[in-house]
Amino acid sequence: MLPKPLVLLLPVVSILLTQNAPHPTSDGFALPNGWRITPLGKSIATEDLVLDTLATPDGRGVIALNAGYNPHGLLLIDPKTRRQRHRETHAQSRADLRFRIS
Repeated sequence: MLPKPLVLLLPVVSILLTQNAPHPTSDGFALPNGWRITPLGKSIATEDLVLDTLATPDGRGVIALNAGYNPHGLLLIDPKTRRQRHRETHAQSRADLRFRIS
């Protein structure tokens, strides 16, 4: 006979093993609830937790404001190459980007 804690654990393990985990498909991802999600556009590698993005006035770049586990900062991204051109770190971020042209 199995020990009592193991007997109580068997139903939980069997439920976990029969659930579907999210997995990639040819057109996106399949979720455990039966839904499918597909990306819109192309992704760009950034830091964690992008709070806001803003196109530069001349249209040659995109500024991304990030704050999360990694150091907070601003990223300048080239939209044509989809690569980071410059990064500025700072102590703290807030979700508000604006350009002031003087």
